Amino acid sequence: MSQTVSNAYLSQSTTCMTDDMEQLSFKLSELSINPNTVLELMGYQEDAPEEFLQMVKDELSLLHNVDEIQGAYVIKEVQILEKSLAQLQIEDTIFSLGKTVSHYYQNAEKMAVFVCTAGKTISDRAKDLMASGMYMEGYVVDVLGTVIVEKATDLLQAHLNQQMSLQGLNCTNRYSPGYAQWDVAEQTKLFSFLPPKCCQITLTDSCLMTPAKSVSGFIGIGSRVKNKVHVCSACSSLNCLYRNKKSKCQL
Repeated sequence: MSQTVSNAYLSQSTTCMTDDMEQLSFKLSELSINPNTVLELMGYQEDAPEEFLQMVKDELSLLHNVDEIQGAYVIKEVQILEKSLAQLQIEDTIFSLGKTVSHYYQNAEKMAVFVCTAGKTISDRAKDLMASGMYMEGYVVDVLGTVIVEKATDLLQAHLNQQMSLQGLNCTNRYSPGYAQWDVAEQTKLFSFLPPKCCQITLTDSCLMTPAKSVSGFIGIGSRVKNKVHVCSACSSLNCLYRNKKSKCQL
């Protein structure tokens, strides 16, 4: 999703720069979450039960001081290998993204390797509610976690877009391991470019992220790349915040 970041946003968010990595922390209030967005992701396009709406509002109020929402990215030079192989190379590491994903990066000169997380608190709360038999409440919190991490990643990407525009560069859509033909097992390669436990995120043996409400991926950078309309039918995810009933969304 193409976004701009206001100076007010940049002054409020916490940004930490290292030699080659930028890390950002976000307040829940900065994400501007509409409770109806959570209900839509639950499948309610309209006429959602009032009690569900109140659950979302209550959880947003309960979590308003959470300080674990954060993201980070590192920018690396990238080499696009033969298009027929649908591969790219960062330093000595070759990624096999598949034709669908690699197509969007074909003109990239650099690659932002990113992670973002809603943090441990919300994942633990969803688990605790379900374990105590409060299944609907747990489900609401689980979906809210999805919205939080996607909204935070929107802000991370908007920040990157702004920084690159100052250099006359554009950014692509973001894509993650597990999308289309890109094997989720390549998370291990992706995380090799980030510090251990970056943003307090770790990988399981099956290459899933902990906390669960975390995302990772690539954002291509270059003078000739574009942010394009993404066709939802090419993606198997049914829990995407931007999935559109008309089968198109803008990431």
